[in-house]
Amino acid sequence: MKIDYVPKEKLFPYFGTKYKNEDRIEVRDDLPEAVQYFVLNHEIFHLSHDFKSLLWEEIRANIHGFLKTPLGFFHCLFLTATDIERLKDYFNRFVLRRRHG
Repeated sequence: MKIDYVPKEKLFPYFGTKYKNEDRIEVRDDLPEAVQYFVLNHEIFHLSHDFKSLLWEEIRANIHGFLKTPLGFFHCLFLTATDIERLKDYFNRFVLRRRHG
């Protein structure tokens, strides 16, 4: 698995993403270290699991990341709760079922 740390502009509003066909993960390089570690573990879960429900997959990926770094999880939660663009994205993805971009 390849891990790349990339500028915020490449992934915003996301903190990280995975590319299953390339076995690669990207994590934003501007995030605090604990958040980067949480996001990395969150995306590692996504690389190795497939769920029919996006919501259930996100819940499980968050649990996986939390078990690796509870501090990173709570810091990530705080950063998400204080960023209107991330909140809009979650609303679109989980309520309206639309992806960003």
